[in-house]
Amino acid sequence: MSQFDRFKLEQDNTAAEDQYAGSNRPIRLMHVFPSFEVGGSQVRFAKLARALGPGYRHLIVSLNGRWDAMDALLAGVDTCEAVDTGLPKAFGPRQYGQIRRLLKDQRVDILITYNWGAVDFALANRLMPVCPHIDMEDGFGPDEAHGRLVRRNMARRLAYSGAKALVAPSRVLERIAREEWKVPPNIVRFLPNGIDCSRFDKGADKTLLTELGLHEGAGPIIGTIATLRPEKNLYRLIDAFNILRETNPQARLVIAGDGGERASLEKAAVASSHADAILFTGRINEPERIVGAFDIFALSSDTEQMPFSVLEAMAAGKPVASVDVGDVKNMLAPANAGYICEKTAEALAKTLSLLLEDEQLRTELGAANAEHVRAVYDLRDMVEAYDALFRATVRR
Repeated sequence: MSQFDRFKLEQDNTAAEDQYAGSNRPIRLMHVFPSFEVGGSQVRFAKLARALGPGYRHLIVSLNGRWDAMDALLAGVDTCEAVDTGLPKAFGPRQYGQIRRLLKDQRVDILITYNWGAVDFALANRLMPVCPHIDMEDGFGPDEAHGRLVRRNMARRLAYSGAKALVAPSRVLERIAREEWKVPPNIVRFLPNGIDCSRFDKGADKTLLTELGLHEGAGPIIGTIATLRPEKNLYRLIDAFNILRETNPQARLVIAGDGGERASLEKAAVASSHADAILFTGRINEPERIVGAFDIFALSSDTEQMPFSVLEAMAAGKPVASVDVGDVKNMLAPANAGYICEKTAEALAKTLSLLLEDEQLRTELGAANAEHVRAVYDLRDMVEAYDALFRATVRR
């Protein structure tokens, strides 16, 4: 039985009448994001919004006013709409009444908050509930990468203890929610991410590779796909690559993605002794267009939980070299789990070297990863599990 099947069995499967069954009225979900820039939470939401179909209406709030993911991830999805809250940029308990009025005016069936940045919406609905609440956690920013803040843990316990569910895509987050935040165990739900593996069957887009100057046979490619934020610590990957290049002079590094750290990372690359072998592609909305060109997928983050980029690399049949972060070791095929290292550039460089030196090993690990991700992390199972959760929440 897969993790998705276990999750669905935990939902309320009573014979209670579903008030939405046979109705033309879609279930109205309000998704409150600290920011609607491209990231793991937004990627999963976009997958769900596309797959759940017209039975749902998704009202999206971006608290910092950034909407980059709207065009990047939701083009052509007519079940989603952006909502202007009318809240000031800096708001707090004084605006809780305004938040509750917004939930009422928008006829919200379920409030869904994402991570710490949306905790005020959770608190406003906790103190005087307007509708059922689900919290979705995907990880932490740089300020909590190495440990949670006590005052935030106290607020989380208050905000989330009245929720119908707190969903964690990793066992690490599940444990933190129960042990550190003291959220009631019956609320916490482990629900891993899933992807459409079939998108990664065709290999990389040769036209894109030509545009980027990634010519076949020019040397092995170490690649990563990430939003360029501080917690991704791509400086560590650049440092590891510089160490690696001393013994693997043909290797190349490709960093696909964009974000606030790009200019600083490019300066770090230029300052290195191997800048000519490091390529920044900018954001690529369809990762399947490039991940197939990688010989090794690398992850260097300070904090992660269950990154989609790793699942996508697995689906493309790639071996993964990663620092030990979040659930990455448990996500991979058992054979690849041995190539997880401590969070240093030296350790990551050594792991990358081991894989670069053995082409047959890379092929075997990639095949094992592809088989594993298709068996365990299929998109359809994830969508069915979330659909079961949302409908059970509305019935209750």
